[in-house]
Amino acid sequence: MSDKFPLVELNVIVNVIDSLHKTPNYSEQGYPMVRVTDIKGGYLNLHNTLKVSKSVFEEFSKKYLPKQGDIVMSRVGTYGVVSYVNTSNKFCLGQNTIVINPTECDNKFLFYALQAPIVKEQIEAQAGGSTQKTISLKSIRALKIPNPSFEKQRKIGELLGDIDDQIFINSSINKTLEEMAKVLYKHWFVDFGPFQDDEFVESDLGLIPNEWEVRKLSDIANINMGQSPKSEFYNSIGEGLPFHQGVKDFGPRFPQHITFSSKILKVAEAGDILFSVRAPVGRINIAPSKMVIGRGLATLSSLNNTNSFLLYTLKYIFKEEDSHGSGTIFNSINKTELANIKIVVPPKNIMLQFEKIVCEWDNLYQINSITNLKLQEAREYLLPRLISGEIEVKEAAKITKEVLTNG
Repeated sequence: MSDKFPLVELNVIVNVIDSLHKTPNYSEQGYPMVRVTDIKGGYLNLHNTLKVSKSVFEEFSKKYLPKQGDIVMSRVGTYGVVSYVNTSNKFCLGQNTIVINPTECDNKFLFYALQAPIVKEQIEAQAGGSTQKTISLKSIRALKIPNPSFEKQRKIGELLGDIDDQIFINSSINKTLEEMAKVLYKHWFVDFGPFQDDEFVESDLGLIPNEWEVRKLSDIANINMGQSPKSEFYNSIGEGLPFHQGVKDFGPRFPQHITFSSKILKVAEAGDILFSVRAPVGRINIAPSKMVIGRGLATLSSLNNTNSFLLYTLKYIFKEEDSHGSGTIFNSINKTELANIKIVVPPKNIMLQFEKIVCEWDNLYQINSITNLKLQEAREYLLPRLISGEIEVKEAAKITKEVLTNG
């Protein structure tokens, strides 16, 4: 427990409101209902929630209507996960969730305090149940929360919130950059928008502009299949190179290095495209550094320095997991099958024009991703220390500024 800040029971500084203990009838349209699966940390996202009718919404929000600044928490299964309500849109809570309405504390500070080890350890200790672990309302209300002055709470919540906001902004920019590249790829190489005045000829993949070709993937890419070292060579202390067996640690574009291997068999070089060859087939990341790849992955690299063209070609072909654009379903794919995939290849000068435009977007994407990784590391370091009072806000602000300046 903290010896820096005094502790207070959660029920002294908040209202804890339980959800109804029943399963509703869902609707095609209506009001969002937040279930356990919708609470994933960070800001609450209502986009993929199930919907309920007005009458069901009114029934489930009769006790309390969640509002902006509240915190929602899961109680069953993935218990103790919290999300911050950053929207004024109306929603109601599904069963096995609660809403925490701060009354005598800073909202953001409490949100981060509930994620700190000093509180998470209490949640873990109080969770019970043989089939699905659950934390009771009584245990939640009795959680001991660090309770510095309101001004300190505000500053801590603001600083950690600024870090999360910057991560969110960078991630949003990256989504936009990728969408721009996908749209441009489709406009040029699927719809042939800029080339409509050219003569078109028949091909195995339909009509294509004259002087364009249908080629095999192996004609434009070097393909390297992974091979897994024995598990005795795996470690988590950084010995050897990062090791990825499959997609478990894939991110939006770059994987997170969790496991390492001291035995080096097949490697991906920095910038190589990582492609999953076992279900889910066609999941794509990029190697941020040299790494060992296992049998669930292959690497691809362009033979003519057009890696962005290759990347978005693969993303278009395998836009649905386990499915080739032709409709073929794969449980797995071998090197021959991958190499023989037919693609439309434009003249080199057109590929280079696309590369020049999109490469800038991809470079910015990587810069944002590196900055986010550093911000996440700073957040993981600062959050427990700020909440416990081990580190002052001024010192934490310097660390954050350094990350943003040098990120």
